[in-house]
Amino acid sequence: MTKKIFTLNSPSYVLRIKNSIFRVVMGAVLCLICLAGEARELPAHKPAAGGVAIFDLGPYATEPTVLYQGNAVATVKIDDHWFAVVGIPLSAEVGAEIVVVVKVDDWISFSYVERVLENSYGEEKLEVASKHVTLSPSNLERHQTEKTRIDSVKRTFTDKKPTSFKLRMPVEGRASSTFGYRRIYNGESRSPHSGMDIAAPKGTAVFAAGPGLIVDVGEYFFSGKMITIDHGSGFLTLYAHLSDVDISIGDIVSHTSLIGRVGASGRVTGPHLHFGVLLNGVSVNPDLFL
Repeated sequence: MTKKIFTLNSPSYVLRIKNSIFRVVMGAVLCLICLAGEARELPAHKPAAGGVAIFDLGPYATEPTVLYQGNAVATVKIDDHWFAVVGIPLSAEVGAEIVVVVKVDDWISFSYVERVLENSYGEEKLEVASKHVTLSPSNLERHQTEKTRIDSVKRTFTDKKPTSFKLRMPVEGRASSTFGYRRIYNGESRSPHSGMDIAAPKGTAVFAAGPGLIVDVGEYFFSGKMITIDHGSGFLTLYAHLSDVDISIGDIVSHTSLIGRVGASGRVTGPHLHFGVLLNGVSVNPDLFL
């Protein structure tokens, strides 16, 4: 259910487009987009927690400015229409409103409202020794310091436009853990899985999932050796638990660039690649982009 509220920045003009009419128009537009060749450049539209909401903003001569929860949102122009591509956090509750605020030419502003749909990623309950789930004071301090840096990288937003929102699989292997899956250790719920795990032998080549700029290379307590690629406009991919890294910060890569190799660095039990995708600072389901 999508609702659009359109406002001319003048006290005497407020126009509300009724929900039912807008849903019909939006549905027709999205169907036409799916038939167009450019639709292959957009991720799948799935407005659930950890999903993606795509809003047709209409035709404008200048690029609209779009915000969601105060963060800048990626926009892309297809034919003569601008679209907002919004990442929805895994913490979003079913039925909550997704509100994006759009400004055009400094004198027109409007917002789109859509409800978060229900979606279950699954969970697992485990009983393990406390030493496996409780960090020592030194490791906790290290993690907190690293988290500050990683969170800053995840909020990267550049003016560069993504060449495509479609990605290639970065490594050949078997999916071993899915996005959003939650583990409950000793009755304590942990954060849901923020990416896709792909099991592969140590040393297996890892390629960039799409063209972009290397914005971070580091070795972290949980993630091990990790690379983050900026594809433009807050669209990022990350690659964790690597054994080797073949690039440096500032390198420009394509979808054929070898960036590293599968490993078991960080806090893991075996070799695999943790592959993550971010939009406007939040982790979203990589399946929607592949």
